[in-house]
Amino acid sequence: MAVVGSGGRLGQAGVGGSVSWTYGIQAVETALREEPEQVQELWIVRSRRSSVSRERLSRLASDRGVRVRTVSDDQLRRAVGDVVHQGVAVRLAEFAYAEAEALLLHEANARSLVVVLDRVQDPRNLGAIMRTAQAFGASGVVIPRHRAAGVTAAARKVAAGAATLLPVARVTNLSHFVQLAKDRGYWVHAAVASGGAALRDVSFPDRTVLVMGAESDGVREKLEAQCDVRITLGAHGLESLNVSVAAGILIWWWAEGG
Repeated sequence: MAVVGSGGRLGQAGVGGSVSWTYGIQAVETALREEPEQVQELWIVRSRRSSVSRERLSRLASDRGVRVRTVSDDQLRRAVGDVVHQGVAVRLAEFAYAEAEALLLHEANARSLVVVLDRVQDPRNLGAIMRTAQAFGASGVVIPRHRAAGVTAAARKVAAGAATLLPVARVTNLSHFVQLAKDRGYWVHAAVASGGAALRDVSFPDRTVLVMGAESDGVREKLEAQCDVRITLGAHGLESLNVSVAAGILIWWWAEGG
């Protein structure tokens, strides 16, 4: 399924080669509350005006044992880039990716959905899909190690708490992972621009892998050939449906028992 992206990578700044940033009041508070062990430092922009939100975050960081550093707006922008940071950011350790095979381990008779993203480029699309997947009970997300967005600061900001709660794995070869899933009893469904089954005609089995393609050209031909079922969303040629929106519809359908 061809989909529309929404811009480039935002807010990632290398520190020692393995550090990223999360910025904005809500995202920073989520990080401090749900993954304080990953937070290395809270940066707050120096201001003459008091801010209830910033003061709350400063107290929260202190309670969590996180160092608070007061910086200038220029210093923060040099770290996170030209983004809407709301005067706060946290420096995070490298995201801890899960083992891909572990996503296929589940309790007997339990339903399991693994979302595979084939070269999704925009970290905000990745973050949105992570958030939806976690909200509806998916087992995890699998992304390629190369030529795809990783769990950067921008992805974490959109994903919010899902970045802590949802396992995300990176693999060198998506085809190998899909074949492993099939060997474990999973059925593989792919979202395609045309020629697939209508969603109302699709019933997801208990063990499902859902493959979503890149923003520009969809699922690669080789990967699509491995899929058991192809799904086309929309009856009016909606080929430009955003990948995170399309994934959200399909994940919701799975969660509803479709």
